[in-house]
Amino acid sequence: MFDGLHYNSISSYLKQQFDCKVIKLSLDAGLTCPNRDGTKGFGGCTFCSDSGSGDFAGTIEQQLASVSRKWNRSGSSPSADAADKEAPDLKYIAYFQSHTNTYAPVEKLRRLWNEALDHENVVGLAIATRPDCLGPEVLELLSEYNKKTFLWVELGLQTANEQTAEKFNRCWKNADFEKVSYDLSTRGIKRVTHLILGLPGEDKEQYLSSAKYAASFDPFGVKIHMLHLMEGTAMGDEYKSAPFPLLTQNEYVSCVCDILEILPQTITVHRLTGDAPQDKLIAPDWTRNKHTVLNAIQQEFKRRGTYPKDSEIVKWDEDIDVYMEREVWPHIPDAKAFFEEDLSKKKPVIKTGAEIPFTRYFYKYQIPEASEVLESKFISLEHSVTNRVAKLFE
Repeated sequence: MFDGLHYNSISSYLKQQFDCKVIKLSLDAGLTCPNRDGTKGFGGCTFCSDSGSGDFAGTIEQQLASVSRKWNRSGSSPSADAADKEAPDLKYIAYFQSHTNTYAPVEKLRRLWNEALDHENVVGLAIATRPDCLGPEVLELLSEYNKKTFLWVELGLQTANEQTAEKFNRCWKNADFEKVSYDLSTRGIKRVTHLILGLPGEDKEQYLSSAKYAASFDPFGVKIHMLHLMEGTAMGDEYKSAPFPLLTQNEYVSCVCDILEILPQTITVHRLTGDAPQDKLIAPDWTRNKHTVLNAIQQEFKRRGTYPKDSEIVKWDEDIDVYMEREVWPHIPDAKAFFEEDLSKKKPVIKTGAEIPFTRYFYKYQIPEASEVLESKFISLEHSVTNRVAKLFE
């Protein structure tokens, strides 16, 4: 288990990396999205509020002050310099969350990221963005920062079903996600994929399909949360005028556990539920208590008797003790490695061989032909097939 959890949480991972508690500071850089400003569409994703999924984001000074208030257990009002009185042994990830945080000139992005990293105890960056807003210049900028700080890029896939995505106005294709996953991976940049459960018209089979699709690109992490319907959003208005089915808490918990059971445990889990402003939330009402949902997920794992896999994949040329010290003992201090190998057994303790992630090593993105060209080819092929079938009956 991972610090008492049944999944590899990002908090445990960061604590191991930095030897202290690491907190994400949700930031609003004042940017927008191409499906809001008319470049690709208007209004943004239909479930998204005006804050661009950053309802609790703010400036870095505001967020540091908020952390200070949470750590102030005396109940007294924080002083004017509360941001400078943070709890000891805390470090921070500057999480650019609101809207599309690579949708700006490179020099503006550089200034924003430098300003965040200039704050004491900020040890890394998390950049939330869209796959269609990662051009060559931005990729080079990310590569530059990846070499000098801890960095991940968060991609809002939400679903692998393009019909669903079109309905909520995502305005980019899975091919964009596939291309940029390859571009980031080849540069050694960590990727976190965001999934939403409960989108209209989807069911458990689709949620699992989206999770498997996301996992096939070997991401650093995943974020999962329930669809929130909020005041002031197009989907919220749609729900109020014609309510559609939403997941119950039990259904959501079951789906989350199903997903976590199929994901490789090397993938860090960044979120299993989310927050919405209490005064803006329309439904589902059970999402108001995040801790209740997280506890229910843990209880469901216990009910199932599901535990992390007890096997590890170790590189051929790596010393097993070095690997255990780095990857296993911080989570399971009493774990032991067994070396006997009996291939005659149905489940040998050790299997020697090679793991080849084909997507990482062999996939080469190719720009698809224009839709008009493909349509012409399909029509031509259809006519050809029709003519050949007709000849069978002459």
